[in-house]
Amino acid sequence: MLKYRCKAVNSSGTVVEVTLDARDKDELYTLLRDRDLSLLSAIKVNSSRLKLNKNQIITFTQTISLLLNSNLSIQDAIKIGQTSFTDKKVVTLSNLITENLDRGESLSGTLKTLNPGFSDLYIGLIEVGETTGNLKKVINQLHFFLDREKKFNDKLIGAIIYPIIVLSMTLIFSVVFVIFILPGFNEMFQSLGGGLADTLVNRGRTLTTIVTITTLLLAIVVLIHLKRDQKIEEIYLKIPFIGKIVLENETFNLIFALSVLTESSLTIENSLDYGKNVLKNSYLKSQIDSIKNSIICGSSLSLAFRETLFPSKVSSFIQVGEKTGNITSIFNELSSYYLKESEKRIERFMTVIDPIFTLLLGSGLLLLISTFILPVLTKMGDLL
Repeated sequence: MLKYRCKAVNSSGTVVEVTLDARDKDELYTLLRDRDLSLLSAIKVNSSRLKLNKNQIITFTQTISLLLNSNLSIQDAIKIGQTSFTDKKVVTLSNLITENLDRGESLSGTLKTLNPGFSDLYIGLIEVGETTGNLKKVINQLHFFLDREKKFNDKLIGAIIYPIIVLSMTLIFSVVFVIFILPGFNEMFQSLGGGLADTLVNRGRTLTTIVTITTLLLAIVVLIHLKRDQKIEEIYLKIPFIGKIVLENETFNLIFALSVLTESSLTIENSLDYGKNVLKNSYLKSQIDSIKNSIICGSSLSLAFRETLFPSKVSSFIQVGEKTGNITSIFNELSSYYLKESEKRIERFMTVIDPIFTLLLGSGLLLLISTFILPVLTKMGDLL
């Protein structure tokens, strides 16, 4: 199906704008005739241009959440929101959503049709909110979740980007020194009646080989990561400290989604289907499928979680919820707990990583100076 943005005139002579889905222009004309409209112009809407990034989705969700909290309807919230959006993609999306809502379509159905980059979980929760009449609450929860996810990612990136840049620059400088500067010194010394010792030249060649091999290994690791193999991602979760950060963050994401979904009266099986879409780790996603299969076969939710890589606290708390019959409140408690734990762990990671990389950087510079620069300076002193 293609999407057309049309200008047409109705029976009273008024020009109107509508967006319609049609296989071709012939079907488009038929749809317009059924609405008693005469086509003036039609433009194909490229849905790929409507793909919103995470920041744009957060802006859209935040604005709609604030307006819904003012007791506006979803239609009025999006119409008013159009006047405050400055991003062209968000404005275009809002216009298209408004047109579809005015035609009686649902917000979730509109997002599925337009495919603007919203996740399956996002659209699924919107659909649940529309069905249960809790759309305002669901959008508020989505805004909290997206905003928290962005802050977590920003902290994690901020913690590792500076050390990586510094180490990369150190390696680049080392290679440039060995390949370009050191041979220049050697030629200069030879012209003055002496050259660098073979040992020093060989050290340079060894360092170049080590850096080349390290770069290739890092490239292989990146390629393996991009492949997102389940076995590899299982290994990531078992890496000391970093794996714990990832697992606790993924646990929070899942439990938060389950708390919202079960609170909206979805069955635990359907909640797991929607909730797994919030997970980035493919191995954990496969474990959610295993949990669902165990439940279908008659196992309890707590026992099914106990047989996975998720923290044991999750299964213990769920077991309490099963006994009391209030699983949703347990999910709320767990999501609050893992929200605090993941944030504390990332803070500790940021506290530890800076001195470690500073020590590594200092050691690397000291090695470079003692291995290459001091011998060069000594040779210059001998010649002078």
